[in-house]
Amino acid sequence: MGELRLANSAPSAVTAQLRQSLDDVSSRWNAVKLRYIEHGNRLTAACDEAKQLNDRLNEMMSWLNGVEQSLSGLQPVSRAINNIHRQIEQHRVSNILFLLALLFCVLFV
Repeated sequence: MGELRLANSAPSAVTAQLRQSLDDVSSRWNAVKLRYIEHGNRLTAACDEAKQLNDRLNEMMSWLNGVEQSLSGLQPVSRAINNIHRQIEQHRVSNILFLLALLFCVLFV
């Protein structure tokens, strides 16, 4: 609207000053809009990263809950030598599975 009035006005020092002021305001407005859009883009990216982190943490918590349940369900240490050997073997297998799961978490989470 201001530009239309300036365009219809006779050229003068006042209109030149007004044109300069209008151009300055327009330029600053465009800069503010650009910064606003960039800030929104950064917020969106941060939100996406936070969602991914939350998903990974939930996966890890589920895994930890499973490990805790497995550990709480273990048989007490036996006093019979044959049972002790069997428990040691089960423990080794569990250890290998645990280390593989831990490695998976480190590499892919």
